[in-house]
Formats: sequence, C-alpha cells, structure tokens
Amino acid sequence: MIRHVVKEVKRRDNLPLWQISAIIMIAIIFINILITESNRLQKHYAYIVSIAILLSSIVIFVYFLYKRLINYIYILDENVLIFKKGIREKDNIKLIVKEEELEWIKPFKESEKCRGIKKTYKFIFKKNKEKIYVGQFVRNQQKYRFLFEPGKKMKKALNLEPVHG
Repeated sequence: MIRHVVKEVKRRDNLPLWQISAIIMIAIIFINILITESNRLQKHYAYIVSIAILLSSIVIFVYFLYKRLINYIYILDENVLIFKKGIREKDNIKLIVKEEELEWIKPFKESEKCRGIKKTYKFIFKKNKEKIYVGQFVRNQQKYRFLFEPGKKMKKALNLEPVHG
C-alpha cells in the first residue's frame, strides 16, 4: 500500500549580505555607546549595568537569529494536514487538521470574515495576499482558521488548483 505524502518547507527570504553587515555594525556601535555611557556611573553600578547590557544584547541577538532561521513545514499525509514550526524538521507540531474537521480552504481574497472564530493559526512569513490561503475547520464545536502559503504540489494535492495536462 502506497501512502500519498506531500511535504513543503517554507523558508524566510534571506537578507543581502550588505544589510546583515549594516545591522551588525549598527548594533555593535549602539552597544558600545551604551557601555561607554554606563562607565560614567559609580564603579560598582558600571560593572552591573555593563554586564546587563551584554547579556540583554546576547538574548536579543539569539531571538532575532531564531526568527531568521525558523521554517514552516506543511505536510499532507493521506487525509491529515500537519503544520510544523521550527529550525529543524523534527521541531514542534503546531497544528494537525484531519479531513473530517476541515470545512474549506480558499484563497485569502475569497474568504469571508467571520466573528465566530476562536483562533487563527498563522504559518506565513509575508503578507502577500495573492499567495495566501485560508483554511477553516471545526474542533469541539469551535471554529478555527489557519493561514498558509502552499506551493504547486500542495495546491494540487489539496485540489486548490486545476490539474493541467
């Protein structure tokens, strides 16, 4: 028996090298200015503030690095639609939608607004409404929606695009 599985990985567009370099240089200059200004404090406070600035800079850097490296993974496994989020493919499953729960999937511009939605899951990077699709499903008598940007294979597998040829 052959299982039909379609898998897509959506990655954030990379910034050009000159933009990354400019951001890093500005951040280094800003941190240097903060530490220089903190040295005007009394000796004991200057050490504490300098260490706090460095630690907070590291935390902010790691946070933005994680945001740049994160991927969204869409998997259609037989009759189950799975959405994952993380740096690696084995990362957290954020949403599983079974075929019997799914009401519809439509392009963003064709979907109507509804006030009875409990939660909307977003698995997109860009706000380009031309490529975004909205899905609605019911679980425990509550309506939920998800936003995602399927590629050609996923659209064909979900019957969102007519099959040519």
